[in-house]
Amino acid sequence: MSLMFPLELHEQIIDALRGDNATLLHCALTCRAWLPRSRYNLYFEVAPQHHAQLTRLTQTLRSSPDFVNLVQELTIPIPIIRPATWIDSTCAILAHDLPQVKKVTISHTLFPNAQYYPHTRRIATISRRAAICIAQFTTVTHVILFELELSSFVDLARVVIALRSSLSNLECHGLWWSQVGTIVAGSPMRKTGWLNLESLLVVGTWRGIAGVTMLFGAVNPNSLRRLTLDVNLPTDGS
Repeated sequence: MSLMFPLELHEQIIDALRGDNATLLHCALTCRAWLPRSRYNLYFEVAPQHHAQLTRLTQTLRSSPDFVNLVQELTIPIPIIRPATWIDSTCAILAHDLPQVKKVTISHTLFPNAQYYPHTRRIATISRRAAICIAQFTTVTHVILFELELSSFVDLARVVIALRSSLSNLECHGLWWSQVGTIVAGSPMRKTGWLNLESLLVVGTWRGIAGVTMLFGAVNPNSLRRLTLDVNLPTDGS
């Protein structure tokens, strides 16, 4: 098919369809000129929701190495059943298959947004094993944690410490924990100014305020360019 308009214009239209995989699939089949950009947007973000999808994704990535570098964002939606196991397995399986991923989102929903709905939280535990696997994503610069109930502040600390060499943008939307947990001796969280974030966003009702204070203390003020806070103290007197 001959193009009546410059290819750059076609590509901008295809880019606007990111997230609409059904339409992007049609675009990929329209003509040869549209295939590369359609494929790029189809694989820009991956979000396996169950083990069958995770298996198909890994098979595709391993059988088609050209697709590997297309994936820039990984979203891990938390299931209702065995959420901790799902985080562990997803990170462990994909850690070596996504060498270019820049953004990781762990969320109670497949479609996280900036709105806060406490009743929709999913309980999630980020284990030591998951943190070790997350550390294998050495190119990740942006992490979003959305509407999760963590077992303790230590879960959040594990993610931050695991990615400390590359992390520049951290967003915490509606996180909650019942306890700070044990910060072991020698942990970076006991120090100040070591986390070179450029952007930090904290939104929600926070009960683990001691943990939040520790997180703020870890951030290097000389590297921070943007700080967004919308923190509401609990209204039940706790």
